[in-house]
Amino acid sequence: MRARTSTERRQEPLHELLDGFANLVAERVSDRVAEALKAQRESSSSAKKPDFLSERELADRTGISRRSLQGWRQKGRGPRWVKLGGRVLYDASAIDNLK
Repeated sequence: MRARTSTERRQEPLHELLDGFANLVAERVSDRVAEALKAQRESSSSAKKPDFLSERELADRTGISRRSLQGWRQKGRGPRWVKLGGRVLYDASAIDNLK
């Protein structure tokens, strides 16, 4: 077994930090997907409305600008949303309160 170099010893905390970050991201993504699937199952009883709306669709339906929706997301406000495959989707059942 060879001795570790000083560079390898300095990099260990960084690797641990990156592993922890990767695990946190994976947990958050998993939580968001689970929320989206739960919301989809709950709203599937109403076949007339789509389960999710894109940012553009929500803006068109409510008259709220896309920029306002983006700002609300950054501040943790506004209707429930999930990000799947790089797309922001809003829970269609949550927009009734915005009208």
